[in-house]
Amino acid sequence: MSDGDDSGGCSSSMATIWLVVFNSIFALLGMGIATLGFLLRFNSQLFETYILDILTSAEVDGVDLKAVIESVAIVVIAIGFIIALVALMGCLGGCCQVRTLLVVYSLIMLKLLIIEVVAVILFLVMRDQIDKRVKTALQATLDTFKGYNSTEPVTAGWNYVFTQFDCCGIDSYTDLATATDWIQTVTISGSSYNLTSPVFCCKLVGKFPDITIPSNLDCATAPNATTSNYMLGCYQAVEDYIMGYRIALIVGVALLITCQIITLIATCILKRQRNQVGSS
Repeated sequence: MSDGDDSGGCSSSMATIWLVVFNSIFALLGMGIATLGFLLRFNSQLFETYILDILTSAEVDGVDLKAVIESVAIVVIAIGFIIALVALMGCLGGCCQVRTLLVVYSLIMLKLLIIEVVAVILFLVMRDQIDKRVKTALQATLDTFKGYNSTEPVTAGWNYVFTQFDCCGIDSYTDLATATDWIQTVTISGSSYNLTSPVFCCKLVGKFPDITIPSNLDCATAPNATTSNYMLGCYQAVEDYIMGYRIALIVGVALLITCQIITLIATCILKRQRNQVGSS
């Protein structure tokens, strides 16, 4: 009988250690993400001294990068706090064996695990359908595209993708045909141009934001394969970039799922231990 008790106590101790260590790491990660968000949004003195001054002055023909980044910061803060909150719940549930926290935490982890497994399966067996749905969702954002000098976050995001991945549109520049807010008549250096493809789809020198818009926009008014990336879709370009890290992605996903399974087992052990203590 004592051997069984020792085994149960050892299992409980190992489960507690795992939950505390695993969730402490993620709590620190969450707080780090939230802190980064606060630095971006509220201009702390340290961050402002080294980074924000650069971003404030770094504009690409009117694109205020500071305004764009501050908009994104709110989302970063929310993500950081959610990660930290769930991790803290796991830590307290593990070290204090609070049944309510263990139950809620295990439900959250189980849902996340199910979502991840289903996502992997769907990705493998429904690749074409997923591509179609993702492209449809992306098209909805591309329809709001406003032009090369807009500070609107979605437009600035697309301009960044165009330059970073040397691409245009989702499959090609024709995807912008439904962008009703796109200002296609622009004036640069006193000359007026009627654009066929976005300016950032041109083969420009440098990477965002260190880009100089050319004084002659033939690459956007009459694009061709030599002067523009107008026929190179961003969906394929980004996919090719991601697949370049496919081994790391596979290992990362497998490791994450394994850790979550171990975490669920540890949570179950502690809940059972708690029940046994309560019944005795």
